[in-house]
Amino acid sequence: MNSPNRLKPAVFLVFLVVLLIPGVRAAGARETAPTAFTAAMDKLPDSLKQNNVLSTDLKVLLQTYGSAIRGLEVASPSRVYLVMRDGQKILYDDGRTKSFDEKLQHADLKDMLSQPYKPGIPPTMTPPDQDPGRIRVGAFFNVVYGADASQVQDNLVPVNFAGVRTSFNSQNGAASALARVGEKLSQVLARDPGLRPYLFPLGGSYNRRSIAGTDRRSPHSWGIALDLHKGGYWRWGKTLSPMELLALQTAYPREIVAAFEAQGFIWGGKWYHYDIMHFEYRPELLAKAQLAVPVARP
Repeated sequence: MNSPNRLKPAVFLVFLVVLLIPGVRAAGARETAPTAFTAAMDKLPDSLKQNNVLSTDLKVLLQTYGSAIRGLEVASPSRVYLVMRDGQKILYDDGRTKSFDEKLQHADLKDMLSQPYKPGIPPTMTPPDQDPGRIRVGAFFNVVYGADASQVQDNLVPVNFAGVRTSFNSQNGAASALARVGEKLSQVLARDPGLRPYLFPLGGSYNRRSIAGTDRRSPHSWGIALDLHKGGYWRWGKTLSPMELLALQTAYPREIVAAFEAQGFIWGGKWYHYDIMHFEYRPELLAKAQLAVPVARP
């Protein structure tokens, strides 16, 4: 029999707002005073306030997905949830030690941000399983961009991408960001028409499918990824040595990568499991890169 005086586990909800960080920022993020996030964090238990990785990850998620996040719920010092706009609670850290493959299959938000994305063409060889952005929390993106085909399709809008029409998700500023990439690449192509074969014909944007060889949803199924024309894919050819991969990466036009990254897109060409033609709207990873703070260990 339960005693009426027995203390229940502390569960409290902190409504969070966005700390402004210069640089990449989604259109849906709320703009508030920089001290608002600090005030919210001050209400957390000491063990969480001192967690620099947690604090940084929350900052970038709120900066780049602010309109989709209602608040933060702390169920215990080690169980922190993002409360999404639909009321769904998504766990930040499940506390499990995982291999890279386990992170891909059973990601939490900490896993999703655990590999640093560094803008630009990689200057050195990519280590095995270094694939920043391939770890995704499907439940999170379902809220932001649509949980099923009907919801995603309702969010799709036409985008003029360097003179070619394609469809992209309008939520969280994704389609607007792609349009800006297209405008920049139009200028790039005017200066150097020889880059056009890298872009066109497009490989595709929205496509309701799973990632090849898995049962995980492709980012194309949310309408937040675009495949260009020219480039290799690790499942299509031989396994490259780190040196061969670096040669493939450095041969890719820097102007194309820079145009996408400036608007919050990551490049699959940086991955050890390379996808050279793939660009994906992931502004949180670019925002975290700008902070230049320690990241979670794999």
